[in-house]
Amino acid sequence: MELLGKNDFLKKYNIDRNKFDQTDIAWNDLVNIFNDYGGIVNDLEAVAQFMSHVLNKAPRAHSTKYRIKSPEHLIEKIIRKRIEKNMEISFSDYREKITDMIGVRVLHLFKEDWLEIDRFIKGKFDVIEGPRAHIGLKDDSESFVKNNCVIVRHNLGYRSVHYLVRSGLYKQQFIAEIQVRTIFEEGWSEIDHELKYPYVKDNLVLERFLSILNRFAASADEMGSFINYIQSEFSKSQQIAGELTDRISRLNIDHYEKDGIKEGIDKIGNLFLSELKKEETRKEETRGSAIPAETAPERVEQEERQEPEPAIIEPIKEVETVKDAPASVVQPEIAEDPSGGAEKNEAEYYKDIIEQRRVMETQRSKGRKEFVSIMDILNHHKKDPSA
Repeated sequence: MELLGKNDFLKKYNIDRNKFDQTDIAWNDLVNIFNDYGGIVNDLEAVAQFMSHVLNKAPRAHSTKYRIKSPEHLIEKIIRKRIEKNMEISFSDYREKITDMIGVRVLHLFKEDWLEIDRFIKGKFDVIEGPRAHIGLKDDSESFVKNNCVIVRHNLGYRSVHYLVRSGLYKQQFIAEIQVRTIFEEGWSEIDHELKYPYVKDNLVLERFLSILNRFAASADEMGSFINYIQSEFSKSQQIAGELTDRISRLNIDHYEKDGIKEGIDKIGNLFLSELKKEETRKEETRGSAIPAETAPERVEQEERQEPEPAIIEPIKEVETVKDAPASVVQPEIAEDPSGGAEKNEAEYYKDIIEQRRVMETQRSKGRKEFVSIMDILNHHKKDPSA
């Protein structure tokens, strides 16, 4: 495989000829890097497959994927690094300065799962940089800070935890990048990459709707974690209820009193479900009475007219193409929407989350009262079995 001629290459990758000429990069040097890299691609592939296999065994990992940077995209990145960041990369040091020739992604279900994967990576690999937590401007960083992450905030809301590691199957070691993210974060990133790259830079409509999709992905992650928490708490309460029922069965008391206590325990287990049913009924009634059917279209039109204008968006700083596997995706820095219109849409989703938490707190409070009542009876019989 040969590198394209200079003019054809610059045209294919949308690189300004004048800016390239100002870098003083010798095209023959790039040809030499291209040929050298082509000779190690098979070695990189073997290392990537090995890393992906190892990381797939990490606790809480849902799946893994990998990719090797193609020779042409390596040359493109070297040129862009020089044009945009004035970074000099030569034949002798490109393997050290281009740190994502190997890219592996680890996907997980819930946001908090990354902690176990983080421990696994640090135990299995020689980590030379990271973790670096890439998060949105308004995302909570507490868990990342506690675990010694460098925080990198993005206007567009790109979310992923990155590591640079050294890995190899033989004496030669290569630098590889590991990215850890949720399935929802991966979905948004893949759609963003597919629609914007390689060289879409100024489509304001596309940017705006991708930004909204990013907020949906973030809300889905929040809801997923909350549901996971509820399931965990519900399982614990069921276990406690089972243990109490077993203890009651062994008490030397009247069977009518036993049945009464067991009935109280059953109430504790069903409190949360009953509260949710009441809440859903209340919402349905509210939806049915809030907007009469004949006025609904008018209300929608009014809301559409109130939609704010798109924000002005800065050009993408760096471009990188990925096919069928992970890459170090450099996210564009985008001006925030000064009107806050997207936040208004997102507020409805967070409002639902807050409401569900309120319901859970209500059932907790009722559950505690029932629990105290039952424990009082148990303690009373423990002190005076004849009672």
